[in-house]
Amino acid sequence: MAKRIQTSIFLIFCLPFWLTALSANQDRIDETAPQDEDNSELQLALEKYQKSINDIQALNGNLSIQLLEPLQEKGRILSAQGRKEDAAGALNHAIHLLRRHEGVYTLKQLNIIEELVEISIEEDKPLQADSQQHFAYYINSRLYGEDNPELLPATYDLVKWYMRSGQLKKSMQLLNKAIDTMDKQGLQNDPRLIEAHLMMAKARRLQGICCSENGLETALEIVKQNPKLPLDITSKIYLELADAFMINGKFAEARKYYALLDYRNSDPSPIVMSKALDNARQSLVTIYKTNEDKIGPSLVRLTREEKLLADNQPPQQFFIRVSEHKKNFDITYSSHNTNTKKEALELIGYPFQFYRNQVHYLLGFSNRGGEQLKQAKITIDFTVNIDGSLANIEIIETNAPIKINRLIKKALSKTIFRPALSAGKPVVSNHVKITQTFF
Repeated sequence: MAKRIQTSIFLIFCLPFWLTALSANQDRIDETAPQDEDNSELQLALEKYQKSINDIQALNGNLSIQLLEPLQEKGRILSAQGRKEDAAGALNHAIHLLRRHEGVYTLKQLNIIEELVEISIEEDKPLQADSQQHFAYYINSRLYGEDNPELLPATYDLVKWYMRSGQLKKSMQLLNKAIDTMDKQGLQNDPRLIEAHLMMAKARRLQGICCSENGLETALEIVKQNPKLPLDITSKIYLELADAFMINGKFAEARKYYALLDYRNSDPSPIVMSKALDNARQSLVTIYKTNEDKIGPSLVRLTREEKLLADNQPPQQFFIRVSEHKKNFDITYSSHNTNTKKEALELIGYPFQFYRNQVHYLLGFSNRGGEQLKQAKITIDFTVNIDGSLANIEIIETNAPIKINRLIKKALSKTIFRPALSAGKPVVSNHVKITQTFF
């Protein structure tokens, strides 16, 4: 955040129309503000921006567009100070000015909306962040049109949000729409579609759907049709293909693509994925919910997805997400007849993530407060085989309840790792260690 403040702060000195408007007797922005921020003296910089805002308001009124840049800088500094609510107020004021002067759908508000999304997440308001993210996409779609290839960057931003917020079906639907649109225009080999296929593969693995390698092979074909693309793009596809084959138990194919990577040596690491912890139980157990309609209440059977989310049971699945998707919530939909209610379910744990209510159910009523869980640390030692499977799983240090220790061992037993590579070939790694936390 501080770096972003430093790079954007110079904008405030690019307002000649404002400096001309201010009278010679009035104070202008103190030009030591950037140095103040460089020295982490955020409060002093904030006071100087506030003074600039006061000066502009006194001269030109509360609706002057000249307030835009100092309001943005004020919002960013407040956010860096942890004053998220005040930061949102300043940034929303800046958006109001933009819309008043340039229209409701001005593109200039997009970077501010991006900042507001992060503030909403940090304030534990994921549904508000979801609405903000959708509005940003709508602004772009109005400008370019739904079938314009220029909409792809905004589409990918929304897909990344869907993946970050657990809306995996929506991410796949939007990616399929983008791929189909480009195909209808004869652009199926456009390099811009490579990212779509890469993200589709991750979305499929996070949803527990097989055969993510199919789309990746399409991405590899796009590379062949565009031989001037950078080599690192090809290597990235090789890595994703190898991971996909590894998860599907096709070790020979995985090994072939690992051997083609640019880097020849690496340590073992978990592959992005999610899995049900007990597939047999999911297929055998029937769970019902109350359904209200005009006739009266009735019981309806939960779908597989709803069963995985149900509170009144132990953890049913775990997630391993890529670093940029670290978060503590999933946005889901609960259907009751024709009404659909959007909810945000809290997740806990790293590197393995679980739904909080299910973990608390596992602990029992006396431990529902979760204080013991917040302090829990579990260090596990294990072997990663060349086919990505794990063996010799042992907990070597823990302060967690016994049931949580068992949960982590069970999750590890179902996890597939990318094996260590030596000269491009998978090798066995002994005494690999990870530490699971729940804070």
